[in-house]
Amino acid sequence: MIETLLYDTEAELLRRGGPELIDAWRDEPHTILWANFFDEPPQAEGALFEKHFGLHPLAIQDAQRDRHPPKIERFDGHVFLLVRGLTGEPPSLDSGIVQIALFVGSRFLVSRHSRPSPSIRQVQENVVTDPSLLGHGPANIAGTVSRRIADRYWKILMDVEARLEVLEEEIFDDADDRHLEELIGYRTSLEKYRREFS
Repeated sequence: MIETLLYDTEAELLRRGGPELIDAWRDEPHTILWANFFDEPPQAEGALFEKHFGLHPLAIQDAQRDRHPPKIERFDGHVFLLVRGLTGEPPSLDSGIVQIALFVGSRFLVSRHSRPSPSIRQVQENVVTDPSLLGHGPANIAGTVSRRIADRYWKILMDVEARLEVLEEEIFDDADDRHLEELIGYRTSLEKYRREFS
C-alpha cells in the first residue's frame, strides 16, 4: 500500500491519496510530499524509489531487509535513516519490532515499513489535522516520527520501572513462584530491548 500526503506550500492545502500524487508532486515544484510505503512488493517499490526520488540502490536494499542495524547515511539529494519502532498499541514489553526506513529530501519524505507502525500512523494523523506540519519540511516530520518512536520506548521503560517497584514490595511481604516467574519474564524482555537499544 502506498499512502501519500501532498502539501501545497503556496495554497497551504493538503491532498491525501495514493501513488498518483507522486506524479503531481514532480509537476508542482511548490509542493512537499510524504510517501509512506507499507507492505509493498520490494521490486515494485524499489523501482519507484529510484525513478521518482533518486534514492541510492544500496540504501533501498538496506530499507527492504527485515533486520538491519539502525543507521544514518547522507547521499546526494537525501538523507537515509533506518530506525526500529514498536508495533504494539499501547506499547508494552510484548510489542514487536518494526524496521522503519526514512528517506529525507528537500521536498520529500519517503517512509517504508513492512509491519504496522503506530508511530507513523500517529504522525500522519497529526499532519492531516494540521497540514502546516508538513509545511515545516520533510526533516521536521522525520524528526517527529523519530521522537514518537523514542517516546514509545520510554513509556515502556517507565511502566516497567513502576511495576518493578511494586513487585519488590510484594516480594518482601510474601514471595512466591509467580513473583519469580514475572521477574524472569521481565529479564528476558529487557534483554531483548537492550539488544535493540544497542
